[in-house]
Amino acid sequence: MRKNQIEKIEVLRRVGWLSDCPAEIQAAIFDIATVLRLEADASVYQLGGEPGGFFGIEAGCVAFEAAQSSRAPQKGLIFHAGCWFGEVTLTGQRVRLVGARTTRPSTLVSIERRRFLALAARQPEIWRYVADLTADNLARVVGLAEDLMLRDSRQRLAATLVRLAGLREAFPPNPPVIDATQSEIAAIANLSRSMGSPLLQELERDGLIELNRSMILIADPPGLVQRTS
Repeated sequence: MRKNQIEKIEVLRRVGWLSDCPAEIQAAIFDIATVLRLEADASVYQLGGEPGGFFGIEAGCVAFEAAQSSRAPQKGLIFHAGCWFGEVTLTGQRVRLVGARTTRPSTLVSIERRRFLALAARQPEIWRYVADLTADNLARVVGLAEDLMLRDSRQRLAATLVRLAGLREAFPPNPPVIDATQSEIAAIANLSRSMGSPLLQELERDGLIELNRSMILIADPPGLVQRTS
């Protein structure tokens, strides 16, 4: 990575997985990194794609889509600045199980698989930190699954919004915004559109969220979190 590009990376140095790694690991990762600046709705990698590298979000958001059945892929988790993803295929044992796409103009730090494997051959202890990243991301998936097991529709919707807005992260975004339509939110929360829209409007009347055409602003994060229990 060019020196001037390194100096512009701030969020990923301050929060998230890599910020918790030892200084020598951080330096080694940044030494093989490149910066990607992507427009909204740009594909980072495709569902079923060949094994590749992994990425950190310096600015913007990335949504993941999966299709573990005959249904068409649909938006699921959304990651915000500070998150890293895509590390599962570093070993080359499997294809991409999800697709990743930006939801707004985004700046990503990209770690190519070839360059990472060369680094890991020199510093094999780095795999331990990759395992930590996988554990972090597994916790996010398990958290969403737990949210979706809430029986009460209002609680389930509130919990889904809290999760997608990044409010469960140690480094929640400010302002917390979800780049998704009302129909996408309803689908993620396992609600019909006829049920999801009125419940979203109810949350807006209560001053907890602001609905827009293709995004939702969380106007009162503590109040929305209270609705999850």
